[in-house]
Amino acid sequence: GYYKSLVQLFGELYSSKPLNNPNIIKLFQLEDLINGEAKSIKKLQNNIKPKGDGKFLNHLQELAQRNVLLRGFNLKCPACDSTIWYEAESITEIMTCKGCRSKFQLPLETVFSYRLNTLLENRHNEGALAILLFLRLLSKLSKHSLLWQADSKLVSEDLPNGCSPDVIAMIDGVLVVAECKNSFIFSDIREQVVKEIQVASDLKANVFIFATLQESNLEENVDLAKVKRLIAEKNAEYPNMKCIVVGKNELIEGGITETEGRSGLVGIHQFVPRPSWYQNQDCSSTDDQFHGWPMWAM
Repeated sequence: GYYKSLVQLFGELYSSKPLNNPNIIKLFQLEDLINGEAKSIKKLQNNIKPKGDGKFLNHLQELAQRNVLLRGFNLKCPACDSTIWYEAESITEIMTCKGCRSKFQLPLETVFSYRLNTLLENRHNEGALAILLFLRLLSKLSKHSLLWQADSKLVSEDLPNGCSPDVIAMIDGVLVVAECKNSFIFSDIREQVVKEIQVASDLKANVFIFATLQESNLEENVDLAKVKRLIAEKNAEYPNMKCIVVGKNELIEGGITETEGRSGLVGIHQFVPRPSWYQNQDCSSTDDQFHGWPMWAM
């Protein structure tokens, strides 16, 4: 599937250093690159302005090595005046214009330019970058096992038409359903999120996560503030399933921040609601109700 191919493109998500860099994430969101344009390193630096980021160029090199960034040339045909990008491996001394098909010689002074792999371009508007970073977050949180599926359709008795959450995952025995957005307008997604939370509850999911790359300054971001209020309401409505919001910084850092009385990145098990019957701190109970609840999370 698409997301398995995207993960393979980046290699080992857990150790992918470029994905830790906010400037690289900013680069992946440049509108010109998303629209298929190719830019020189100088132009990329002018767009991103990575001041004080000594690793930015090293990360670009790594992304080029993995073909996340494709290296090539913007060449102008002298016959039809079309400027077209050609991938580096297709370059020869005598080029054929992709437009008019005329032959022309490769210019003496030619500067490399870079464009995004089409895997990143094609589904950017569907939240592909946020989903990629969320899958990386899961791989970092996982201590023992991780299975995930993207682009699944879920149905329930109350919602026969179903819904399509971005990710369903089983991480160390915890069932997680997630919706991921690069950016969003609250009024456009409210109904979708409500449906997905309901279906996640019907599935007996332990955790529902809304993950987004939207900027997290609540004073400036009314939409993110609204979705956080909605998630808080759903926590009260579904006491057996924890609903949380994972923000931009957490996606880039690859962890979840505990906000209820503690700080710092924590494991996914911290968010699994404890059943009302749970009392013994030593887990000595043999109550049959323990069945179906992650034992290590107690």
